[in-house]
Amino acid sequence: ITPRSYLEARYGRRFFGRSINASFRFEGAWTTASASFTEGPKTISALVLDLQPLIVGPNNQLIHVMAPSLPGLSAEVFISRRFSGTFGFHRARDRLSATVSRSERTFELTGSKETVTSVNAYWYRQLGARTSTNVAGYWQRFVRGARADELWRLTGGLSYRLGRYASGTLSVTHIQRTSNGAADYFVNRVALGITLGF
Repeated sequence: ITPRSYLEARYGRRFFGRSINASFRFEGAWTTASASFTEGPKTISALVLDLQPLIVGPNNQLIHVMAPSLPGLSAEVFISRRFSGTFGFHRARDRLSATVSRSERTFELTGSKETVTSVNAYWYRQLGARTSTNVAGYWQRFVRGARADELWRLTGGLSYRLGRYASGTLSVTHIQRTSNGAADYFVNRVALGITLGF
């Protein structure tokens, strides 16, 4: 559209449903913004590419997929509709980004629907010549029928460059999941590490 903005759209018909892909991106001096919408048929096996949290229901039934190469996934077809919007801001010492997305899936055989809504935010700041910090937050809500799951994750980190080839990191993470269909849980984790690069 302009030297700083980009727009793309595609449309087609497939064996089950239609296929739509539309995206927009803008790049400014200090900011970036993008939005996209996709619709099309997929299989449950394709969910491994979405990096969604793993949710296991009663009798160890797999409801939601996170890790790749999980065995036993059904090939049932569903219509996937997904909207995503991202805003970014960067200066000399700071980088911020926030993403909001919503997915809706309608299954071919059962007609059931499920929705996944998520918000992801990240902030990085260079504190000094050797020190930097970052904070990241993530929230997701998964709904299918009467079942609803919410996942929260908050991480804070501090990094210090020890030399030309080494850096040390300290991170603190809190993860919490609430559900009306399975046991709730929370995880608190503190990690200290050293990274070497050659």
